[in-house]
Order: sequence, then structure tokens, then C-alpha cells
Amino acid sequence: MIILFTVIVILLITLFVCANFLYNLALNPSFDKSRIFRDQDDGKGHPENVLDQAEVETVWIRSFDGHRLRGLMARQEESSACWVIGIHGYTGGAEEMGYRAGEFYRRGYHVLFPDNRGHGKSEGKYVGMGWHDRFDILNWIAWLNEQFPGCSIILYGLSMGGAAVMMTAGEKLPDNVKLIIEDCGYSSVKEEMAHEAKYLFHLPYFPMVSAASLICKIRAGYTFKEASAVKQLAKAERPMLFIHGGKDTFVPTSMLDTVYEAAACPKEKLLIEGAGHAESYIVNPQLYWDAVFGFIEKYGG
Repeated sequence: MIILFTVIVILLITLFVCANFLYNLALNPSFDKSRIFRDQDDGKGHPENVLDQAEVETVWIRSFDGHRLRGLMARQEESSACWVIGIHGYTGGAEEMGYRAGEFYRRGYHVLFPDNRGHGKSEGKYVGMGWHDRFDILNWIAWLNEQFPGCSIILYGLSMGGAAVMMTAGEKLPDNVKLIIEDCGYSSVKEEMAHEAKYLFHLPYFPMVSAASLICKIRAGYTFKEASAVKQLAKAERPMLFIHGGKDTFVPTSMLDTVYEAAACPKEKLLIEGAGHAESYIVNPQLYWDAVFGFIEKYGG
């Protein structure tokens, strides 16, 4: 009996240590994440970063839990122009989204690209994976409405940022948020973590990753299961454009249909054949931006 009890204790301690390692690897901003990345776009080699061609202002807000969050903002001379809030991906930052911001800026839009919590110069002890970032996006929307009453707003998100704007879509949004565009976002944190655990470590979701989810609840305040874009999209009302690369292995291409079918709002989708993760704009920029700005024109952004 004592031997059995000892074995169980050892197994539980081992499970906790390994699950805590997985949590740190995935969600602790200070932990090295180089082993996670494979085919992700790093933003290099793209033309005309907005930060090189516009007067950029640094702005700050407070998150719902008291963290200082930084945003980079570039305004047009025409004050009535529409705003684009752009949300970056996992371990990215506002600067790395500059080339995407540049495309919106060149087309006459004001742009606001924040650093997500735990990224860049924003504070935060964990990665929100879009779930807690949705509250931060709501605060950025509120800040814009306070600073520029009567403005119109478009939400745009890439990868984890795509999941974040999808999760935001299920919240009650002000009427001036006109539409949402997501590029290669995942269906839920649970599904993405399960995919990565299998791909990187050949681990099933249970028990190791599910234990990491419990640690995430303790350390970050949410579980992988509850952080679901699919559930949020069932409540979505704003028109949404869903984009994905046909050769995405980081966020599997199959998730495009999952999130598209879940959305209860007016919607369109675009699959860019041959594109890996976050590479759709690189592989076929003409098709990509024609679809983005065609969608905006159709739905009044």
C-alpha cells in the first residue's frame, strides 16, 4: 500500500513538473519559445513598413487587470477616416505588424497597432492567447471612442491576433465597430495546444496538456477549453472575413472551415493556396488585399 501511494505521488509530481514546463513554454513571456516556431512569417522582406513612412505616436492604456498596454498609432490628415485596430500574433509586436499597417495607411486609414499583454512593451506576466486579449481590445475600442468621438473602427488580427478578434466578436461591440478581418486564427486554445503538443512532443492532450490547462487557470485565470473562438463566433454580429493559408501547419488549414461555419454573422472566407502560416499576403498579395478591401467596401468600413 505504501509502495502504491509512493508511486502515485511520484507520478503526480512528475505530471505537475512537466505540465508546468508546458505552461511556461507556451504562456510565460520570459521563457524561450524558439522550439515552437516552424513556418511562421517574421515580417521580414516586406515593402514599406508604416513606421518608416508616417508620423507614429505611442499611446498607453490600462488593461482590465491593471497592466500598462502600449499602442503605436498613425493618423491621416483627414480626421474622419476610418480606424483599423491591428492585433499581432504569438510572440510578435506592433513593430512587426508595421508592413500590414502600412497597407491600410496607404489606403487612407488611421491605424492603431497595440502590443498584446505580455508582448513588446506592454506589461503582463502571461500570454492571453486571445482570450484575455479580447478585453484589452474592448479597452482600445473604448479609448478610440473617447479620443475620437464618431469614428468608425475595423478590427484586423493575425494568427493569435486573429483568434483574439474572433473572440472579441462574441462580445457586445459599439455600433461604430463595422467589421472584423481575421487571418489564420485558431478555433480554440485547446485545439491549438493539442495540435502543438502532438506535433512538437508527440503528446496526447490528456493528461499532460490538460494538466497544463489547469495550471493556466491557476496562474493566468483561464483554461484552454474556455478560450474558444468557436463559441464566441456563435454570438458574432459584425460581418467577418476569414483568411487562411492552404499549407499552414502551425494553425492547421482545417481550422478555417471550423471558424467559418461557427460564425453567425455575415461572412466570407479566402483560402490562399500554397501559403504557410501568416504567409497569405506574401504568396498572393494582390488576391489578399483585393479580398480585404473588397470586403471593407462591401460592408461599409
